[in-house]
Amino acid sequence: AHWHTFQVLTKRPKRMRKLLRTSFKSINEIKNIWWGVSIENRKHGLPRINILKDTPVSTRFLVMEPLLEDLGTLNLDGIDWIIIGAESGHHARPLNLDWARSIRDQAIAAKVPLYFKQHVIGHRKISLPLLDGKRWTQYPKRK
Repeated sequence: AHWHTFQVLTKRPKRMRKLLRTSFKSINEIKNIWWGVSIENRKHGLPRINILKDTPVSTRFLVMEPLLEDLGTLNLDGIDWIIIGAESGHHARPLNLDWARSIRDQAIAAKVPLYFKQHVIGHRKISLPLLDGKRWTQYPKRK
């Protein structure tokens, strides 16, 4: 179904990389399959970025949802898309908009499309929220 875009997301990028180098090698460069990793914090999430970059695929994306802390300076070389979102639910931890702004600014500098998916204020989920007066709903170009 070449007319669809399939997104594969994992918190286990080492396993994904191994499979795409071995058993799934025949699908790793299919253009309409995008491969991504979850990035929630520095300790567990940031190491996944370099593993994804070392994975032989055509389109790489980062899902920073729930974004739980400031991630600092990111090397976005080889990354095709970033999605940011807050945690939702009754005991959701808050998303500091300065963290989202930092990622937005880095994405702009690296020319990586950004999609700000959701924010939570109180217990109310806001889909496609504004960030500094702008809605961020960018997508990467299909290769």
